[in-house]
Amino acid sequence: MKQIIDIVGGEIRLLNIILLYVCFLLLTYFINNKRVKIVIAIVLSFILMAELLSIYLLQSFVNYRFLIHFNVRDVLSLIHLFRINFILFLFILWTLIGLTFVYSRRIINKLFLLFDRKNRAVIRIGFSILIFATSIIVMTKEKGVLFEANKLLQLYNTSTDFSYKEIASRLKLKTTEIKDVEAFSAHKKNVIILSLESFEKGYLSDKMKHLTPNLRRLKTNNDWTYFEVNENEGSKWTSGSLYTTLTGYPAFFGSEHNSIFQTFHQASIPSIYTVFSRLGYKNIYLSKDAKFSGTENMLYALGVDEIIDFTSLGDSSMDKDLFEIAKNIVVDQKNKNENFTLFLSTLSTHNPDGIYDDRMEKYINPQKSDLEFMVASVDYMVADFLAFLEKNNFLDSTQIYIIPDHLKHGSPEIFYETGERGLYLLTNSPKNKTIAEDSIKRYQLDLPKMILDLSGIDHNISFLSEQVDEDLNLYVENNITELTKLNISGFSGGAGNSVLIPKLSDKYDQYKKDTLRFIAHAGGAIDGLNYTNSLEAMNNSYEKGFRLFEIDFRSTSDDVFVAVHDWDEWKAFTSHYGEVPVSLDIFLASKIANRYTPLDINLVNKWFAAHPDAVLITDKVNSPKKFVKEFQFKNRLMMELFTWEAVHVAKENNIEPIVSENLIFSDEHNILKKLKELNIKYVAMSRKSLAKHTELFKNLRNIGVKVYAYHINEKIDKDEVYAVKYEMDYYYGIYADDWDFGKMND
Repeated sequence: MKQIIDIVGGEIRLLNIILLYVCFLLLTYFINNKRVKIVIAIVLSFILMAELLSIYLLQSFVNYRFLIHFNVRDVLSLIHLFRINFILFLFILWTLIGLTFVYSRRIINKLFLLFDRKNRAVIRIGFSILIFATSIIVMTKEKGVLFEANKLLQLYNTSTDFSYKEIASRLKLKTTEIKDVEAFSAHKKNVIILSLESFEKGYLSDKMKHLTPNLRRLKTNNDWTYFEVNENEGSKWTSGSLYTTLTGYPAFFGSEHNSIFQTFHQASIPSIYTVFSRLGYKNIYLSKDAKFSGTENMLYALGVDEIIDFTSLGDSSMDKDLFEIAKNIVVDQKNKNENFTLFLSTLSTHNPDGIYDDRMEKYINPQKSDLEFMVASVDYMVADFLAFLEKNNFLDSTQIYIIPDHLKHGSPEIFYETGERGLYLLTNSPKNKTIAEDSIKRYQLDLPKMILDLSGIDHNISFLSEQVDEDLNLYVENNITELTKLNISGFSGGAGNSVLIPKLSDKYDQYKKDTLRFIAHAGGAIDGLNYTNSLEAMNNSYEKGFRLFEIDFRSTSDDVFVAVHDWDEWKAFTSHYGEVPVSLDIFLASKIANRYTPLDINLVNKWFAAHPDAVLITDKVNSPKKFVKEFQFKNRLMMELFTWEAVHVAKENNIEPIVSENLIFSDEHNILKKLKELNIKYVAMSRKSLAKHTELFKNLRNIGVKVYAYHINEKIDKDEVYAVKYEMDYYYGIYADDWDFGKMND
């Protein structure tokens, strides 16, 4: 029984879930219509299963943390972490609960057979009223399921028509906007932040000493400093923890979730990336999947310069691979003599049982579970990385910060007898006068200020943590609504974001078959990888029915056009860590993701010669006169261009230009007239601009300009199908990573 209570997070949650089930059972008892009852039973069983799943995974009822990950992409990316028998158990449990609701009348009637027939109806009604009344009282108490639902409702109903400064003023907070940030550093050390998935301080306890000998040694090393840190509301999940570590605010964004970062037009809230950018640092983020939970867009909004994850690394994106890549990044940045920040986010110790990597068996002894094995593995990887830095004399010029992203989700059984649960900050920076005494109770909200202060950086940002006198977590709980408004206004340029309400197009069946509306983005996806610009991607897309092919072109060091989205991404794709751009010989000898064929202009010409119905659309190259001399099929060429001068050159040379979005917004008031005068037929625009500039999209369509939308797939659950179903009435076509015309025509 104790184990069950621990799994659900205590007696209060267990009582709540039982009462919720009984209430749902009684509710379906009073429904007579069989069809209605089945529908209601499905809905109620789904709600109950969501609560049970949230309790099992997060030790809480359905809350903001649960719903922020409740989307198709995130669910699919996490489902492999759970065994098939667990998923099957959930399905069976859902079915059984649903059946009890469907047959609730039979079940409850049998229970009431114990009572006298004469008083049975009165007892039944009285019992039901008593249960409902008692349940509501219990469930609305603090930590109750209705109490949590009400908190969630408040967050989801949050919107704002006030500016970032106005909201801050209402909270009596001093703020520093991005445009006003100033920073100074006398020594400008590089900064590496290692964020360890669910690696809470219990793993560093005596009970776990066999798993974490290296981190435990750092904890007691006189050259390192250990700070205890507590979780706070709004930072208890990976992307939330990341947002807090960078900005010092809890990650509440109302119904927008992290998708607010995909539609923001102007950021006001500064991050530590803002400070490092002021000092000339390059900000790099390294993880397995930066798209998870909208992290990629959040990072770009906060000022990251480069993101490296599975989209460029392919299968080589386990934690072991990430630490090896981190070593190469350090060497590369050192050779360039560039200051940098590197934020490395691990994943292999994720709930429930880690992500096993058998390559670590040569370093780590067998453990009781896969999770414990991967905990020991991460401890080894961290030590190996630090040894590499020390051996190559990087450690003296680098500030290291090791933090867990949050407490381990799910059952706390592994942490029995490890003491009070919590987080920590481990750093090779000695304590200084800017850091308060150890008796101070620190939270995740303190981290960005601590990182900057310990790095010896002077700045003028006023962080939330230094302006609150009371307990920080209590402050967040008492001001969730206003803090949510602050976040929303901080990434919307004032009033709340524009929103386009989706409406299913009645032309969907027509759109989905029209090959002229779909451009194979960077040659199209291949084996789940985007941006390869490879021969195999082109062939794969052609077989699926694509006839319009976008290729990103860059020049090699010997001035030959080759298919590359950007050179830094190409380096990650090919594990090349020398200077870029490379020569043509090196480029052609370097397989993309170890298996795909790179394309130079010669191979591109051969491919289009073999596919006479295909059309090339260029990106990244803005020299139409030079490019058309190299490409042999001028009548099958369209070029996205980024200056009006290049557009004029293209028109003079009978090349079909696609005008880039930056030109559209450079002269928005006169743009329709200008496009008419130049007889422009095509424009490329981001789908992120649609909500704010709907009228412009309509006006472009009305004057006969065909808009191709890009940034498809960057918004959570807004893929090609969503774009075609709900948005293609506003624009003509899309840059698609994937679209199978054969399947879509079925």
